[in-house]
Amino acid sequence: MNKIGLLTLGILCHAIHYGAPIKLSVFQPPTTSLNTEFNFTASFEEPEEVARRFISSQTHNLGYYSTFASDTYDTQDLALHKVEEHQHATHVVFQQELDGIPVFGQQLKIHLREDQSVLLMNGHYVNLEEAEIFNLRTIEQEQALSIGRRAFNLEEGIEGQILETFIPFKESLVRGYKILFIVPGKGELVALVDGTKGNVIKTYNQVLDTPRHKTTKKPKQKVESLLKEFKNSQPPRAPASQTKPDRVNPGESKKPSGWIHSSSFKTEPEMKKVELKGLDKNGHLSGTACKLENKKEAKAHSEKGEFLFRPESTHYHEVMVYFHITEMRDYLKSIGVSLNTKPTTATVHYNDDDNSFYSPARKELFFGDGGVPDSADADIILHEFGHAIVDQLSGLEGGWGSQGSAMHEGYGDYVAASFFGSPDIGEWDSSAYSEDGFLRTLKNQKKFPEDLTHQGHEDGEIWGGVLWDLYKELDKEISDHLVYHSLRFLPQDANFRDGLVAILSADETLYKGKYRKVALKVFENRGITIEDTEEEEEVQQERFNDLYTE
Repeated sequence: MNKIGLLTLGILCHAIHYGAPIKLSVFQPPTTSLNTEFNFTASFEEPEEVARRFISSQTHNLGYYSTFASDTYDTQDLALHKVEEHQHATHVVFQQELDGIPVFGQQLKIHLREDQSVLLMNGHYVNLEEAEIFNLRTIEQEQALSIGRRAFNLEEGIEGQILETFIPFKESLVRGYKILFIVPGKGELVALVDGTKGNVIKTYNQVLDTPRHKTTKKPKQKVESLLKEFKNSQPPRAPASQTKPDRVNPGESKKPSGWIHSSSFKTEPEMKKVELKGLDKNGHLSGTACKLENKKEAKAHSEKGEFLFRPESTHYHEVMVYFHITEMRDYLKSIGVSLNTKPTTATVHYNDDDNSFYSPARKELFFGDGGVPDSADADIILHEFGHAIVDQLSGLEGGWGSQGSAMHEGYGDYVAASFFGSPDIGEWDSSAYSEDGFLRTLKNQKKFPEDLTHQGHEDGEIWGGVLWDLYKELDKEISDHLVYHSLRFLPQDANFRDGLVAILSADETLYKGKYRKVALKVFENRGITIEDTEEEEEVQQERFNDLYTE
């Protein structure tokens, strides 16, 4: 692996060979401490124009080493994907294309400060002049779908979604297909198929895997005893002085309400009554933030807005999910993090698997009932919703590599831990298989890279752990601002270093770099630095871009 580094300027590029994908991270430190040709100053152009001009100034980092290639590059291979203005920063995202066809995994992001100066460029890029291009396509879509099914041992009738794409492979670009199969019980299976020879270049699952420690169960009798105790938990009692519950003044509307445990029966055995905000007027648990489905029976309905269900009811779980996702969305809005206006669809009692998941393809949440139902534990609810938050704000692909998967899991754990102020995740859910009292904990001593196992949930404890360290060091308000606002600064295939750079970028735009030293120290204590160590370089060499080199 060749490494080009000007770390005093915050520039780091990873390349394999000429014509192969280049991973870019060009991070410009605060303007007050930097005065070089790489400091791209502010302008009054549109964000897209600023971004394209900056990219044109970075041709050497893009792999254009000859003077002619550098002078003639015009960014025309970069199609504008989106422009987002958000909290003192603008994020311009480009998708690389060849002949109008997207190049798989090649996305460049340019992040601008409020004054339009460039703070960060990151992502992936292929030098199209150096890459060997196989543009002949002899495999038709139906043939490619059959090849994809065989790769996953699927029946021929399984439908797939197919997209034509150029696939980076070693030092070439191969015209082919990205095929997605949504298979209940297996996930969202992706195959990259060579359109010339019909070879399967790569397969992966967009839905992240089940934690290993969920495979060891407690005795069935003990689990049944726990569930019986849970289902017998009592609803909150009305005050003795209150003869008629929930009195309503004339002309005043009664607020919709429900019974929940928060975060769970194990952490708070007493049920409590809460307001259910943002409900539509259709009588179901459907509102501005969340829309509930129930796979076991007809979904909850109340014309009066009273969703007061005991734990033995399947509708109790609908209330748990609706309340906590709505509260989380409201909290994000309060700190300036805006999600899209479409409510998140969530299905409770999806199946009997001891697993819940977020679907990147459908943008929906699914909660399983194995062990103890996951939708009875708000840590699990918020963890899964955390995947939706990360996907929407960053586009981070958890299925591409071990560190990206770990970051997805770590962010999900942080969402729950920060919301409830506790580093222990899934106390109730873990009752079916763990003697530890929790599923995972962010209060751990794991470090990078020595504690890597290349399993998403386990390595996620490193990433979640360092975010929790930041929470303890800075307090909830500042830490949450940095963590949630940093998500837009991540590339699709982020690793831990990219996550640190994103935190520093958020600090630069929100706080003018006030917490830079603290963040660097916290992350260094976990082995994560802005510069690659020899150990990290070995990990990168082993894991970097395996999509293109197998």
